[in-house]
Amino acid sequence: MIKNLILRVSGNRTLSLTAFMVFFPFGVIGVITTIPAVSTTTTQRIDWFYVGLIAQSLMGILIFGFNYIYRKVFQNKRGAKSFIIFALCASGAFRGFCIGQASTLFNLNDPINVVIRSINSGLTTLIWLGLIGLLIEAQSSYIREYQDLYQRFLMLKSGRLPDGRELNSGRLSEIAEQVSEMTSPVRTKLASMQDGEFTDDQIRDAVNELQKVIKEQIRPLSHRLWFDRSSHLLRFKFANLFFDSLKSKDTPIIFFSSVIAFSIFFGVTVAYGYETGLIIGGIFGISIVLILSAEKFIAEKFRIKLVLLHPIVLILLPIVPIYFVQIYLEYIGSPKWLPYTLFGFIGVIPLFAILTTMLAQSLIDRAKIIDILTAQITSGYVEEHLNAIAKMAEDSEIASYLHSSLQSELTAIALKLDQASRSGNRNEVKNIIQYAQIVIERDLSVNFHAGEHSPLGRINALLDAWRGIAEIKINLRGIELCETQVVTDISQIIEEAVSDSVRFGNANLISINGSASPDHYYFIVTDNGSSKNQGGSGLGTILLDEIAPNLWRREFALGGTNLEVWIPLNR
Repeated sequence: MIKNLILRVSGNRTLSLTAFMVFFPFGVIGVITTIPAVSTTTTQRIDWFYVGLIAQSLMGILIFGFNYIYRKVFQNKRGAKSFIIFALCASGAFRGFCIGQASTLFNLNDPINVVIRSINSGLTTLIWLGLIGLLIEAQSSYIREYQDLYQRFLMLKSGRLPDGRELNSGRLSEIAEQVSEMTSPVRTKLASMQDGEFTDDQIRDAVNELQKVIKEQIRPLSHRLWFDRSSHLLRFKFANLFFDSLKSKDTPIIFFSSVIAFSIFFGVTVAYGYETGLIIGGIFGISIVLILSAEKFIAEKFRIKLVLLHPIVLILLPIVPIYFVQIYLEYIGSPKWLPYTLFGFIGVIPLFAILTTMLAQSLIDRAKIIDILTAQITSGYVEEHLNAIAKMAEDSEIASYLHSSLQSELTAIALKLDQASRSGNRNEVKNIIQYAQIVIERDLSVNFHAGEHSPLGRINALLDAWRGIAEIKINLRGIELCETQVVTDISQIIEEAVSDSVRFGNANLISINGSASPDHYYFIVTDNGSSKNQGGSGLGTILLDEIAPNLWRREFALGGTNLEVWIPLNR
């Protein structure tokens, strides 16, 4: 599992807002349940809650600072993982320091030296926040891989290959009819001006109508197709991983027991000393190994279903070692753990077992996934699944075409028409009106298939569409040697980037440069616009995340915007 972990994940989600928000309550609960180790009043326990809240919040500010530095300086570069480890340890140590300092605000006594507290908190944060981040990243990666293999498995099962399938013409015709209905008002206005008699108000009205159609109808349609596509295939979600882990024998025993043992050792040492911490950590580690090994033996020997056995084991994982720890503490004359601490362990250890099982499932190899799929899918359901997969893929491709190609082309027409009207060039206006009619009235399905089969043609069409609005210089070295899917991905991203540069940044100079390496095709889109980071994730950002997850970077500056993308060549 450790080898798979290193090879399959980058760790960049460990510093994310999502990972921190998952870790946040556990950090606060940790302060309440483990500090101090002696009996306290309810009022003092509430004060410790405030201490945990303050320390966790201040740590969050530091983590977000480290996250910003990581994305600006270290992402996709050597030393990235080392920086993440340093950031987690430093943030955790800062949390420990804040615990010691914040406790004085409430007249509480932290019996642990601030240096030891900081070291302990740093190591604890590295383990727990690191694993949460890895789980989030691995789960996302696994779902994408699962869906890809699911699609390929079904296609091969039915004797069809994914790359050789035909799009459902009925689905495309349905969308084409919707687009035709949306653009009908624009066609009517353009038709009224084709005889050459038109006023400036009519042109402005046509431009406004076209921009309204793009913004209020075509763009929402592309978004709806993209975001609703998963409704065709919601057979694998985070919840599936969670419930599978409740009945799974895939809990990585050595990994899980080692993490728990080390965590207990670090936590107990600061309160009870090195020797006691070592013994208690050993009790937890050995108990967990024996319990999980016994589970596997019993399940295989007596053929007991894991769905019945594993939930019981999850309950025993904290209870058995806690029982022996309490006996040991009584034997050495140390104070026993308080109920707060016991309930904390009883809740956290089973949850951590579930999380590590989910992480192991996320890092499972492709052969095992195929075995799972083979067991899940019977021949009677193959065609039903195939139709669902095909519909999902079609919606993705059509949504991408509407959002990138068609929307860009219509936006360029609107800008050109407005520009020609303002210049007073009537002949230019006539030419643009004629071109606009051709674009709006043409068969969408024919144009869609042309772009699908010739992605390089899509790039050339992009240059033609924006000519006169922006100067686009393009130099993509070696792109003709790339596979069709890679070129399609590149053309989609370039279409989206150029359109955003002009629409949102008013750029009039755009350069696109790229080159191939053994593993990736790297390209950068640079413009002189004034785009700003709007926050959130639009469809363009989501498209980038899907095509090149964690392999792109965008920088906004006064002199323009830079978008760097690395497209994997071996997928």
